[in-house]
Amino acid sequence: MFCPSCGVGAQTGQKFCSSCGASLTGVPLGDISDLPTEAVPAAGAFLPPPSFAPPPAPTNSSAPTPPTVVEPAPLDPTVFDFEQYDTTGSLQVITPPTDVLPTQAQGPVTAEVPAVEDAQPFGLTPLLILAVLTGAVTILAAVLDQISYRVSGDVNDALSLTMNDLSSNSLVACIIASVLLVAGAAIGATGRRIGVGLAGGTGLALAGFAAFTASQDVAVLDTLKRGLAEGGITYQLTTTLEVGFWLSIATAVLGALIAGVSVVGALDRRARIHPAVGAAGVLGTLAVVIGSLLPQQSGALADNFSSDQAVGAVQFWKAFFRLTLDIDHASQPPITTYLRLLVLFLLLVGGLVGFIAGTRWGVGMALGSVSVSVWLWASSWAEVGDLPFGIASGNVGSTDFTPHVVTSVGMVVVLVSTCTGAVLAFTSQRR
Repeated sequence: MFCPSCGVGAQTGQKFCSSCGASLTGVPLGDISDLPTEAVPAAGAFLPPPSFAPPPAPTNSSAPTPPTVVEPAPLDPTVFDFEQYDTTGSLQVITPPTDVLPTQAQGPVTAEVPAVEDAQPFGLTPLLILAVLTGAVTILAAVLDQISYRVSGDVNDALSLTMNDLSSNSLVACIIASVLLVAGAAIGATGRRIGVGLAGGTGLALAGFAAFTASQDVAVLDTLKRGLAEGGITYQLTTTLEVGFWLSIATAVLGALIAGVSVVGALDRRARIHPAVGAAGVLGTLAVVIGSLLPQQSGALADNFSSDQAVGAVQFWKAFFRLTLDIDHASQPPITTYLRLLVLFLLLVGGLVGFIAGTRWGVGMALGSVSVSVWLWASSWAEVGDLPFGIASGNVGSTDFTPHVVTSVGMVVVLVSTCTGAVLAFTSQRR
């Protein structure tokens, strides 16, 4: 059987041509008896060359009929019966703007909302490291010997003095300062600026206190040598500035360094304390400083700013830096006078800067700068111990340890102002 379209042979029962795909249904099988037979070549003989004759043309071929296009039937409008309604008009979607209703304020005007100071995770900061180091050095300076001397000849004597031997309230003052240093720096390590200010103010107060203590050591040795010289006796004096003396100087330097490092917390744009609190604190600080300079009993105001000269010219550096002290003063070495004024100056600076700033850092600075002075004032007023000297060794000319009334009034005002400022700073942070 052959495909009627292309003439390719097909198998019996095949329905479609494997070459052109034409349908083979109904094609007659045909008679194959008339097909030529070819002799099969013998084994090993050469095969004849293939025939390239074209296949015979199809005998029954018909032209394909074109496809019939069927048009869709038109839609009968009667199939869908819609109920018709008359137009009722257009709907106005966009409405005209209404009048703005007046609003009424509820409660007082609070200005801007204060920012909340979020606590940060505790971290080790340079301020905290310095505070811990300074606290340790301060305690060592308070318990170790400051000076010692030995006298031989007509008089034999030997003595060593600690900080508490010079003033019986010094050890507690050092402990208070050390605790506030570390506590303030630890609070500051959580991102709270009031702690940074507290550490800085305490460092400022400790710098003045430790430096003045070292100058008192020098004054004791100077007074001893002057007394022996005026006694008209033969003597040999050996004086030593002990480890505690040098630790006091180190404490003063570290305290000043802490005060400088704490300035980074002064840039605080948060809500400030009430100006009345700051003004009261400034006035109280001035009263404390001025009251400490007022003379009592036999003293004079000029005694705060001069040293009595006995022999030779007064030299600023000699009494502090020389181990063997010359007799240049009848009252006290100039360095003691100057460092006493330094204590009051640092107290004034810390209070004014803190209260004028009026920030959380400022409140901490004011509180820290007065911390040592509060204890010295309270212990001298209550006469705690044998030698409870007041702020900067008390008032000149005083026959007892009672502080001046102006100092007491100013100290109370400062304490009230700092506590009020701290409470206001805390409450504004919580809102």
